Amino acid sequence: MDSFAKRAGRCAAGIAALQAVGGLALGQGMDEEKLKQEALKERVDALEQKLNSSDYMKPYWKNGLKFESPDKNFSFGVDGRIHFEAEFNDTEKDLENSRIYATPGNAATSTAIGGQTDDFEIRRARINLNGKAYQHFEFVSQFDFAGGGNGGNGTTMKDVYVGAYNLGDWMPDVRGGQFYEPFGLDQMTSDNDFAMIEFAAPTNTFSPGRSVGFMFRKQMKDEGKIERVTGALGVFRPDTGDNGVGVKGTGGYAFTGRLTGLPWYDNGDLLHLGLAASLRSFAAVPTTGGATATPTTTYSSNPEAHLMSTMISTGAIPADGEMKLGGEAAFIKGPWAVSGEYFLDKVDTANTTAISDPTFSGYYAQVAWTITGERRAWKGADAIFGGISPTQNAFVNGGLGAWEVAMRWSNVDLTDGSLATGVRGGSIDVVTLGLNWYANTNFRFMFDLSRADVNTDDPALGQGGVSNIVQMRMQVAF
Repeated sequence: MDSFAKRAGRCAAGIAALQAVGGLALGQGMDEEKLKQEALKERVDALEQKLNSSDYMKPYWKNGLKFESPDKNFSFGVDGRIHFEAEFNDTEKDLENSRIYATPGNAATSTAIGGQTDDFEIRRARINLNGKAYQHFEFVSQFDFAGGGNGGNGTTMKDVYVGAYNLGDWMPDVRGGQFYEPFGLDQMTSDNDFAMIEFAAPTNTFSPGRSVGFMFRKQMKDEGKIERVTGALGVFRPDTGDNGVGVKGTGGYAFTGRLTGLPWYDNGDLLHLGLAASLRSFAAVPTTGGATATPTTTYSSNPEAHLMSTMISTGAIPADGEMKLGGEAAFIKGPWAVSGEYFLDKVDTANTTAISDPTFSGYYAQVAWTITGERRAWKGADAIFGGISPTQNAFVNGGLGAWEVAMRWSNVDLTDGSLATGVRGGSIDVVTLGLNWYANTNFRFMFDLSRADVNTDDPALGQGGVSNIVQMRMQVAF
């Protein structure tokens, strides 16, 4: 009995010892786990503090690589585009054998339009760096590495400017650098968002394009924060080389403005109206000995195909300046988008020529329908069309992307007056049918079929004729 009691006591003592050792080990384990949790919390707190600090830029993707500080005082973006295009044509021999003026009315110095070839090109390969600071200052620096396409080499500057915005209820935004002069709907819309591969013919002929200068602009919004009225006015030195340098010589200034309004807006459906004007003087370029050469200006058009030749031209008109006028309208209703513009250009000829201040004109009308039902976007701050974002991306859960068909008719008329005192530059009418497939927000494939009808308006230049053109584009934009 005693031995049993002793053995039981020893067992109890052993169990107590084991419990003591286990409790100690458990306590040590809990302390280590607590230390790990505290260390993890410190790391999380440090990371949150870093993410919330004003010098940290949060990266994210929104149709391009973006960075933004937590207080939204700083943002930076990297955008880009690649447009690969192909063009095939069937041009009548009578048109290829026709000629265009080098000097108005002088058939002896005219040049042949020449044979038209099929070709491929990388039309655009651009990188755009842009940023905003302190919610009031901005910059854009866009460069094209395709050299303007059509066999061009080197790098050209596109939109390169600095500006200030959101300065107060009545203070306009201000911008300085190289960018599009505020003229017309077609010109101001991004080539990433065109319903057609090319600008309309009158846009290429009469719109001023990019220039270096200063511009003020302002938008007026309604209670729903929709831009109902926009206005822009700038002074520019024309720059035809996209090199950021204005034309040399005496004069050579342009004052250009655009005013737009939305008389009707209903949840993305809208009616847009606009007017634009540009008063321009041409630079008198200095020559040897301090004299100045009489400036000239030329108006011309190709058949809305970048790789094809000029089909009509006024030749170089001696001129002191010009006045450009434009009217525009656009209508969006569900999947339908309709637009049109009219252009008028009055030339102030120089005293050295017998040509009497000719007036040239052009217009286009366009309609586009998204078969899959998406509505084309509208960028209210600039009063221009945006792109189409598919409801379903192609090849994702059976999606087809977005499909769009479009049609455009455009005209350019470069004839005014007689051969003796006017200009007989000819006219061109182009009808284009387009089919666009938006695989997703970034990738688009385009197919255009065009018929261009050219009238020389001067028998000495030939008969003119017809060119049938097929164009295709593969595009990525982000």
